[in-house]
Amino acid sequence: MDELPSRQSPRPGIAARIGRFLLAWEVPLAAVVFFCGYAPVFTRTPERGDWLPCYVQAAQRMQAGELLQRSEAAAYMYPPAMAMVTVPLSHLPPRASVAAWYVVNVLALCVLFVSAWRLAGGPALTGLSWRWRIAFWLTLALAGRWLVSPLENKQFDIVIAAFVTAGGLWLARGRDWKGAAAIGVAVAMKCTPLLFLPYLWWRGKWRAGIMVLVTAVSINLLPDFLWPRQTGESYAIEWLQFTTHTLDQQMPGGWWSDPRLNQSLAGMFRRALGWTLPEGEVPSSAVEQTVRWAIYGTAAALLGITAWRFGRPFRAADAFSHQASVPSGGERRRTAVEAAVIMCLMLLLSPMSGKAHYVILLLPLMLSAREAAWGSRGSIILAVGLLVSGPLVSKGFVGREWGGLLLEWGIPTWHVLIALAGLWVMLGRAGESHRRALPHGFHHWPNAAHRLGAGAAGLPRRSRQWTGEL
Repeated sequence: MDELPSRQSPRPGIAARIGRFLLAWEVPLAAVVFFCGYAPVFTRTPERGDWLPCYVQAAQRMQAGELLQRSEAAAYMYPPAMAMVTVPLSHLPPRASVAAWYVVNVLALCVLFVSAWRLAGGPALTGLSWRWRIAFWLTLALAGRWLVSPLENKQFDIVIAAFVTAGGLWLARGRDWKGAAAIGVAVAMKCTPLLFLPYLWWRGKWRAGIMVLVTAVSINLLPDFLWPRQTGESYAIEWLQFTTHTLDQQMPGGWWSDPRLNQSLAGMFRRALGWTLPEGEVPSSAVEQTVRWAIYGTAAALLGITAWRFGRPFRAADAFSHQASVPSGGERRRTAVEAAVIMCLMLLLSPMSGKAHYVILLLPLMLSAREAAWGSRGSIILAVGLLVSGPLVSKGFVGREWGGLLLEWGIPTWHVLIALAGLWVMLGRAGESHRRALPHGFHHWPNAAHRLGAGAAGLPRRSRQWTGEL
């Protein structure tokens, strides 16, 4: 008796297999294409940007024991830590130094993105489900403009953002010492991450807060032992004196730049109140007082709302749960959102926030993109608002004239405020524990709550991937 032929499913063609491979590896492939494509752009003109005239020159002066802060076109106005970090690359030829700095930025950008992705609860970056694929590409649409800007200017902002976000990830995982040390490194290079200090103390993490201070101060005192000043002064003390003197002498929202480029609260109120005096001209005391009250009053309001959303002080973060039993993952997700809130405040409360500084928005925007990928009405409205106030108003879309006008109106500042408001909603109202801060925010829309309940009930992995572990 003849045997029946066995039935075999037809083998997929080459095109189908290539398509599956590209879909499974789209994120790593997109990263490789971008980094390889941007490398010639970054290294083509070594003298362009801040790397050579600012950071490398400051590193060379440090090795000679000279003063770092001077009044010049590319003035170095930062703590001595940045100059110290630059020392190993300051001995290379200009093009080689810029190429090495690009490699550092590539590594830092990878750390930044992966840390933010894990804080957002993302799964492995290969073989993404369709919802996480939407979240990834929407994140790039929202944050791509801010990710490229530090590369255009060859600045330290990607490195700083990587340390801050990695520190937030360690804090969310309960590794407070590592998280505090990473944030302390960022504070050593720039003061705005110091906002994490009161946050850590608000959460009762006193030792972690002290660790931030010890790390930042130690790093900035190290150059005094490696390359002592010729005058015997401390680099850190000179920078501190320079900064306090500048804040006393400069108009709010100034900071040696075109007022339109300053997209912090200080820059926005300076422009909104018509303060367009030339640099160096002293305004009337009434005008100056009005601007300062507007800045400080708004900052106090933002901090007050944030404290209200954070809940009672001196205890661990409440979990994202509407049930009595609190899973450990809930506290991690709440810590991620709270860290994103601090990142928004870093931009708003800084005396100067330029476009390159906005790279720190990656985590807040990624959280918003994750919300939109799960399709609740409020999260989609938030994503549209962020698109309209962010990438869609850049000069590449609206032209140079309109782009300058939108900067004058402070649209990027409103972009941060919209993101901050969305994060406040994710945190929820204190005291409403049964509805507070569902894992993908916007708890007051029924379809979002329904999906949470279904996921907790044990739906297949693909249906509840947004609960990915940190």
